[in-house]
Formats: sequence, C-alpha cells, structure tokens
Amino acid sequence: MNLRRTIGLVLVVVGVAVAGLKLAKVYDPVPVVERLSAKAGPKVSNFVKKTGPDYVMYVVLVAIPVVVGSILLASGQSRRPAQTAEETHPTDTAVWKSQRAEKKSGIQSCNVLQAEVEPRQLWQFDARNGGFILNRQQTAPPGEPLPARVVAKDWRSLFQRKLNVAWLPSEHVFLRVAQFPLSDFKETLSMVAL
Repeated sequence: MNLRRTIGLVLVVVGVAVAGLKLAKVYDPVPVVERLSAKAGPKVSNFVKKTGPDYVMYVVLVAIPVVVGSILLASGQSRRPAQTAEETHPTDTAVWKSQRAEKKSGIQSCNVLQAEVEPRQLWQFDARNGGFILNRQQTAPPGEPLPARVVAKDWRSLFQRKLNVAWLPSEHVFLRVAQFPLSDFKETLSMVAL
C-alpha cells in the first residue's frame, strides 16, 4: 500500500467515524465547530451561524475527508501498462516486476543480529548519504528478548522500509546454486519445484 492510498484510507475512516459518532449521539462535534469559528473571526462565525453549525460540521468533518480520501484511494491504485499480444510473455512479466521493485524507495534502516553466540549482539544502521552509518549497538543477555523499540514494527514502518538481517554461523547455513535453461516462466517454476 502506497502513501496516497494510506492517507486516503485514513481520511475516509475519519469522515465515516465522525458521522457515525454524531448519528449515534456518542459525540457531538458541533460545539467545537462553533468555538473554532468564533476564534477564526467574525466573518467566519457569522457564516457558520447563518449556514447552520450542523451543516458546516457535516461538510467540513465528514464530506470533505470522505471525498478527498476516495480520490486519493482511487488515484493511489497502481496501474499496469497495457500489453500487446507480443508483450505477454512470462519473462516480460518478471522483468516488469523487477523494474517495479527497483522504483520502490530505499531502505531507511538496517538491523543486524549476531545469532547463536551468547550474548547476542545487535547493530542498528541508518541510511545516510548513500551508505549506512552505525546508529546503535546493543548486547542482549541470554534468555532476554531483543528490545522492542529497535526490532518491532510500528506505524513508521508503513513509510520507512527497514531491513532485518540475522548473522548465522556458516556451519548452520546451506546454500545451493542451480542453473536452469531459458524457458517459459511456468516451465521454470516446474523445474525449480522438481
């Protein structure tokens, strides 16, 4: 989900929530609108009184967020370019996906965990000036969990990509390289499965 769709979804949810709270008589935002209009000046206050605070509240706190959020949701959808019959070859699809992956934003931070060694070491790097700079180094005693503020995902992970790497001893890692002949994508998947 990209940033436009996220903001659009938040605006739609806020608009619907305000309408739901008002209609369910749980919370009435009209007094807040009246106070804010009084602080904004006499022209705004007179306009709100003349138009009706309920109407202004529904337009400003419900209709505008829902409409703007819907527009952002609609415009945030990824559109795949039209393909001709010659371009539908599966390898073209793989190339298209790899090009899309390159366009994504870069990694903002990286955590490296040295596992299988006690005490465990954790390094956190930040991406700056085209490289990574050590931001924090921490030692985790045996049996204690890693600090949540460093490794856990939070709301920032929606906007900033984080890479987590586990550094394992070589005797616990198995790596095998296989080469396959150039063929159709489904056939290549069958060869990999075999």
